[in-house]
Amino acid sequence: MFLPDNITSLVCLEELIVDNNKLTTLPESLGSLRKLQKLMLNSNVLEMLPQTLGSSSSLRVLSASDNKLKQFPTFLFGITSLEELSLSKNNLNTWETVGRERTGSEPTSPALRDLDLSQNGMEKINLSNASYAKLAGLTRLDLHNNTLPFLPPALIQSMPVLRELNISNNRLTEMPASLSSLTCLLILKITGNRPSLTGFDREKLPRLFMSSNALPTYTPSTPSISQSTNALPTYTPSSSQPSNPTSPRSEASKSLPTSPRSTPSKSLPLSPRSLSPEPTPHRPHTPPQTDHNKARWKRGDTAASKSCLSLSLSLSLSLSLSLSFLIIASFKK
Repeated sequence: MFLPDNITSLVCLEELIVDNNKLTTLPESLGSLRKLQKLMLNSNVLEMLPQTLGSSSSLRVLSASDNKLKQFPTFLFGITSLEELSLSKNNLNTWETVGRERTGSEPTSPALRDLDLSQNGMEKINLSNASYAKLAGLTRLDLHNNTLPFLPPALIQSMPVLRELNISNNRLTEMPASLSSLTCLLILKITGNRPSLTGFDREKLPRLFMSSNALPTYTPSTPSISQSTNALPTYTPSSSQPSNPTSPRSEASKSLPTSPRSTPSKSLPLSPRSLSPEPTPHRPHTPPQTDHNKARWKRGDTAASKSCLSLSLSLSLSLSLSLSFLIIASFKK
């Protein structure tokens, strides 16, 4: 599959999206579309891109992910208006400068802000100084899922305003000290590596992704209590007491220090607590004699007196009846 050459007749074309079309080649005249700003070439079978794209002055977004590219198209750095470039999921084993680059017309601050070269099986980065200069305005670089053993210091130094760096799932064993020079770095992703973070200043980094790494075992700088070498001194009473071999209890009492409160030692000053008077014994709280309580107690006394009066009356009546029966019985006799 291929695009027809007469596509250049669409002089007002600003966006061209030809994803998932099994394209094998692109016409060289594609770069003559002067108003083209967005070009999407994802999920095709392209092995190269037309070099005429390097002369475009309006292209802002170019995505050629999931293709068969084998060499990094260095001429794309000549697109002065390019802001986003994605070449992920290709066969770019080496990111290196190939051929001569367009020079002389690039601005001092390149427009390229976002570069995605992930999932390429990349093993090496070898760019020229001119290519590194094109990365001066880069704010995001994605290199995850490659096989990079290290990052060239020149690469990091060429990106002074970088904010996000993704180097997850590579073969990195150490982090370059030049990462500390990235004062604008906000997000660093190093998942799936075995990096040694020595020499790398992480104090000002807001977000650090380090999962699935073989990090060394953490060793605390200060020993724990069980490993402390500062042993506490043993307390020794100032006055020794005679030993009593007959009583085991007295032997145990010798090892215990005498309470300063009971028998203070001459060498130890008396604490203010020992000089304080003995506390008074606790007395139960008696509620105050309020009018309510007095009335309640008065009602209780009245009820008790009434019960006693009724009992005495019943006893008097019983005695009277008994005497009456005795008198009547005596008269009958």
